[in-house]
Amino acid sequence: MKSYSWFWFFTAIAWILISIKYSLIGFGYLGSWLHYVDLLLQSAIFSSGLPLIYYVGLKFFDDKRLADILGLATIMPIVVAIWLIIQPGGLVLRDLTFFSAKSFLNSGSLIIFNVEVAIIIAILIYDIATWLYRWRQSRDQNALIESLYSIAIITYLVLGSIEQSGLIKNWTVIIFRIMYAAAFLFVYLLITQREIANENYLIEEGNTINGE
Repeated sequence: MKSYSWFWFFTAIAWILISIKYSLIGFGYLGSWLHYVDLLLQSAIFSSGLPLIYYVGLKFFDDKRLADILGLATIMPIVVAIWLIIQPGGLVLRDLTFFSAKSFLNSGSLIIFNVEVAIIIAILIYDIATWLYRWRQSRDQNALIESLYSIAIITYLVLGSIEQSGLIKNWTVIIFRIMYAAAFLFVYLLITQREIANENYLIEEGNTINGE
C-alpha cells in the first residue's frame, strides 16, 4: 500500500508543477524557468513509474523479492529517460493554445514511457480480472476494493497516455483534466472506505473478545 501511496504522491507533485507551468504561461512568461518547470514535471511523471512498477509487481507475483527485482530493473530505464529529457532538444514546448501547452518528448523517452505504461496496464488488467473473480465468488468487499485500486490507475494512465500523445489540444483537454480530478477523488474515497472497513472490523473483533 505504501508504493501505491508513493505513486499518487509523485502524481500530486506532477499536478502542482502543471499548475505552476500554466500559471507562468497564463501570465505571459515563456522564459527559461518555464522549461525548468517542465523538466521537473516530466521527471516527476517518470519517477512515479518506480513505485507503480513495484506495486503492480507485488500484486502480480505476490512475492516481495520478485517485486524488488522488477523495481530495480525499472530504475535504469527511468534514469535513461530523464537523462534524455534534460539533453538539448530532449523536451520541446510547442502548440500553445488557450487550453494546453504541449511538451514533446524525445523519441527515446517516449518509447520508454509507452513500454512501461503498456506493461503496467497489462498486469493491472490481469489483476482486475483476478480480484473481480474473487469478489464474484465470495462477495468479499476487500476483493472489490482491490480491483477498484487498479481500475483507478488504469483510468489515469489511459488518460495520461492520450494526452501525452499530443492528440488532445483544444477545449476537450478540459474534459480530460476533469477526469484526472475524478480519478484522484476516486482513490481518496477508496482509501477512506478501506480504512472505515478496517476500523469496523477491529471494533467487531474487540466486541467479540469482550463478549467472551
